[in-house]
Amino acid sequence: MWFWNIFLEASVSEGDPNWYTSETGGIVVGTGSLFITPSISSDTIYYVEANNNDCRSTARTPIKIEIIPLPDVKNEEVVLCAPNSAILDAGISNMSYLWSTGEMTQKITVSQLGTYFVDVTASTQGNCSNRKTIKVIEPLVPEIQKVEVDNRTVTIILKNLDSDYEYSIDGVNFQNSNVFYNAPGGLQTAYAREKSGCKTASRSFIVLLVPAFFTPNNDSYNDVWEIIGIENYPEAEVTIFDRYGKFITQLNISKKYWDGTLNKVPLPASDYWYALKIDNTQPILRGHFSLKR
Repeated sequence: MWFWNIFLEASVSEGDPNWYTSETGGIVVGTGSLFITPSISSDTIYYVEANNNDCRSTARTPIKIEIIPLPDVKNEEVVLCAPNSAILDAGISNMSYLWSTGEMTQKITVSQLGTYFVDVTASTQGNCSNRKTIKVIEPLVPEIQKVEVDNRTVTIILKNLDSDYEYSIDGVNFQNSNVFYNAPGGLQTAYAREKSGCKTASRSFIVLLVPAFFTPNNDSYNDVWEIIGIENYPEAEVTIFDRYGKFITQLNISKKYWDGTLNKVPLPASDYWYALKIDNTQPILRGHFSLKR
């Protein structure tokens, strides 16, 4: 709520003005030709009389203060995706408008960055005017610091979080959260973009999917055991052992899967263990899986 101090002025033929808040009675709240009201926020009436050595005017003259609210405008920022244009809106209809560009409509179109303002004037009594400032800014370019992969959960981490971004791992479907679940295996691309859609960053990442089991029964479903995405690591090696630690086989860029045999003889259903070496810079990953028949 707004509060104002109002300057009231009165002249009398003899003596000095006295100011009151009531038409009769009450106490003097001010004297002199100039009276400054206390803070007021609504229509108010003050009364003034002439006082010449305690000889007072027969009636007090009312002075009505009518509070006419200013147009309720709010400053804002608008994102401009160059070389496109942006629409600036004064935000209130049925008013008079004067933009810093000289235009006189509620909305204008701009194609340059910078600060614009519009004077919005009410067409009611008093012609009260208020100024709205609009900053036209260029969106910040997102910077992907890293992409964390935990099994099939992918988290896109940015260096800068000063703007409103959205995320995707397919370049089509974007979401507010930077975390994705059940990501597909293999070489993928992470995207982050400012929500206006004009500034996008991307980074490749790899999801390795290690099957929990396989069923080599020649039904074309899960017939071999293969780590999806390993083809993106040319130095990778996967060593497979049985439950007693006996070496079974080794997979690499030229041999990508195991069919459940040893020397072409089918091995029994059981749990088997693997050791995955990506390269010489990363630790060996170990785990197990099931062969089902």
